[in-house]
Amino acid sequence: MSTEIEGYLDYPMVAIPGGEIELRDDRIKRRWKVQFKPFLLAPYPVTMDLSNAIINNSSQGDLKPVVNI
Repeated sequence: MSTEIEGYLDYPMVAIPGGEIELRDDRIKRRWKVQFKPFLLAPYPVTMDLSNAIINNSSQGDLKPVVNI
């Protein structure tokens, strides 16, 4: 594993407690409730730099968030 990736292994994560949320679709005027389990969420978006380091892509210097995965 590269040292560049090792620096991200201790990345702080935010614990999101499980619970219930109400979702809605304004197009069809419908609401429903969904249960979800607790999960961890990164406090910042994953950047192209981090993604490239993980997949061993040599592109660097892009701090834009990763999209369309």
